[in-house]
Amino acid sequence: MSLFWLPVLAYALAALVAFVALRRRDAPPDVPDDRLPAVTVVVAARDEAATVAACLGALLAQHYPAGRLDVILADDGSADATGGIAREIAAGSGGRMRVLDVPEAPSGAPEVPAAALTGKACALAFAIPHAAGEVLLFTDADCVPPPGWARALAAPFAADARLGALGGPAFVHPRPRFAAAQTLDLALGTAIGAGASALGWAASAMGNNLAVRRSAYDAAGGFARVGASVTEDHALFRAVAALSGYDARLALRPDLVTVTRAVPTFGALLRQRQRWAAGGLGGGPAVWTLYGLVFTAHLAALVAAAAGAWAPLGLKVAADVLVLARAQQGVGRRLPWGAFGLFEIVLFAYVLATPLALLRPVTWKARRYARR
Repeated sequence: MSLFWLPVLAYALAALVAFVALRRRDAPPDVPDDRLPAVTVVVAARDEAATVAACLGALLAQHYPAGRLDVILADDGSADATGGIAREIAAGSGGRMRVLDVPEAPSGAPEVPAAALTGKACALAFAIPHAAGEVLLFTDADCVPPPGWARALAAPFAADARLGALGGPAFVHPRPRFAAAQTLDLALGTAIGAGASALGWAASAMGNNLAVRRSAYDAAGGFARVGASVTEDHALFRAVAALSGYDARLALRPDLVTVTRAVPTFGALLRQRQRWAAGGLGGGPAVWTLYGLVFTAHLAALVAAAAGAWAPLGLKVAADVLVLARAQQGVGRRLPWGAFGLFEIVLFAYVLATPLALLRPVTWKARRYARR
């Protein structure tokens, strides 16, 4: 039975390390309006007609000094009304927003070097040369950032000249219960990532809530040097983190939280996590070790419970509670604990299913991606 205990104990120890690393709550820097950098919010959208209006409306309603925030939407070959909706909003934005059509094969265009970029990375690489901001803010077309989001992400760049990239948490609306379970899942992953960041390891960040200093983006070679990746946000964040002279951080702060749309079904959730895992595996041995630990801990806890030994499962669940409690403290809002049981079921299911899912090609928005 000790064989079952070892991975679960390692998992619990990692949770405790994250809990301790996040003992101090990040405070937003006090930056006056005249010191805030000019920012450009870049959104890549493909067939997002149902959500793009709410996203763009929220971005244009940001509490940010006049003339220092603009929005670029890169329409990535949408077959629905995404482009038309975005253009109508841009027409009424007073010049604060532009819509760019991403060419079908942009590798010959000057904005996108000959690197074989595909999908979202290609759309972002096409749009960024048109950005005027000193800091690039990234979110997705299915997100609705709160009014203070841009300021919360941008102010740390004025306060810290070494800051190259900053990520924040993304939650979903807590209804229905399956959506609430996803919020707990995102909170757990973000807290672990923020704990690693506090210890000096910039593991990853999410592209729906990310800011990158333009000079750091250029120094990293942008998406052209990062190359094709199924998780372009992770790849860019890691590229900036690898630069000398720049720091990359993932932070848990109430003002950094944004709201994203829940994945509607478990099948869709599994495909999303497959994509995240496939991209994350490009992070090297440290990430492989972490994935292996998470997988073996869940498998060991489940097998031990099936054999009548419930203590490893209890320890694993207690570790999750510990990290989620710290996440709740960090974001300053109550998590949907009523969905905790469903969250654990979903977590076990996709963690144990992901290795099998990785045997299949990664397909996202009708495009097939290499596992990088």
